[in-house]
Amino acid sequence: MSAATDLYAVHQALAGESRAIPTGSCPTVGVAGLTLGGGLGADSRHAGLTCDALKSATVVLPGGDAVSASADDHAELFWALRGGGGGNFGVTTSMTFARFPTADCDVVRVDFAPSAAAQVLVG
Repeated sequence: MSAATDLYAVHQALAGESRAIPTGSCPTVGVAGLTLGGGLGADSRHAGLTCDALKSATVVLPGGDAVSASADDHAELFWALRGGGGGNFGVTTSMTFARFPTADCDVVRVDFAPSAAAQVLVG
């Protein structure tokens, strides 16, 4: 997928296949920024970080050459892309991810005023 794809588009595209990648919950965040920063989200305890699901990435290096980085090719660059270097070694233009099967689930968000924290936690 394009590195510029936002999470809403990722979720929509994969939902039709009953598949997902571990992502955050903000639909306007780009998949590349999330991945290159590690990628903590609601599925992390089940599926790992977003960077854990990264299988390969196309990166334009500072000299202008485009390379495909994976565990087998350009392995040190791939390591850096998976949260070890913040994506500062070139321009990432596309990414390939391992996907996992989804199941129906509900996500509930509970908000409360900071002044109510003690009452919420203690009861």
